[in-house]
Amino acid sequence: MFCILYHAKIVIPSNVGVIPKHAFEHFEKLEELTISANVKTIQSYAFSGCDNLKRIVFDSSPTVDDCAFNLIPPSKLEEITFLKAPPKFTKYAFGLFRLSYIKPLTIKVKRDFLNDAKLAIARIISDNITDKSNDGQKKIETILNSKNFTFEII
Repeated sequence: MFCILYHAKIVIPSNVGVIPKHAFEHFEKLEELTISANVKTIQSYAFSGCDNLKRIVFDSSPTVDDCAFNLIPPSKLEEITFLKAPPKFTKYAFGLFRLSYIKPLTIKVKRDFLNDAKLAIARIISDNITDKSNDGQKKIETILNSKNFTFEII
C-alpha cells in the first residue's frame, strides 16, 4: 500500500494525507515510524497490533483517531518525537490502556511546543485534564511524573 512491509522502519511518504483504517494493522516487524509533514489524519486501527513499535516521529500535527495505535501491553514503545505541534490525539488514540502501562517513555519536542506536548500526553492518560491553568499544569506534571515520562528538548 504505502511501502514494502518487510522493514522495521517505515517513513510515510509526503504525498500521503490520510493513513486509512487498518493500513499497517498487525505489522509486527515495525519498530520505527515517521509520519511525514503532509499527513492530516491517522484513522482508527492504522497501526493497531504493531506491538514492537519503539519509536514514533511526528513531522506533522495530524488528527489521530481512536485506536490508531492500539498498543496492547506489554508494549515496547519507548519514544515519541514531535517535530511540530503535537497531534490532536483522541482520548483512545493509543487504545483502551491509554499509555497508562508504558514506563518509561521519552517524549522529544521542540521548546516552543513543550507545554502543548505535555498537555496532549496527559489528556491521553487522564480524563481530568481540561486546561493549561496553573492548577491544570500541576495535574499534568503529577500525572506525567507518576508515569515516569521524560520530556527532552530537541
